[in-house]
Amino acid sequence: MTPDKASVWSLKIGEQVIGLFSDPQGDQPWILCRFTPAAGWESVRHLFEVQEEARRAGFPQDKVWAIKEVRELGLELHPTNGGEMIRPIFIYIQDETARFRF
Repeated sequence: MTPDKASVWSLKIGEQVIGLFSDPQGDQPWILCRFTPAAGWESVRHLFEVQEEARRAGFPQDKVWAIKEVRELGLELHPTNGGEMIRPIFIYIQDETARFRF
């Protein structure tokens, strides 16, 4: 997939919108995006914060549980233009920046 700068995805857990990913840029093997939180963000924010701490610290054993928890959320990226849904393998969100792989 080559990101289209106009692409915007809704990040969802089921029907709950967690946030929007926009302005994608390729950084192989990652897609980097701008993240805009939605109403559902607060329910999962802590998991993403701990996951990011784990990544920055080199994945210490006391924090890797967050990576598993994020994976088990069943996150989906739904294009707002009606394109094909993406199930990311890895997804990280820090402040206004998101990155994912699929």
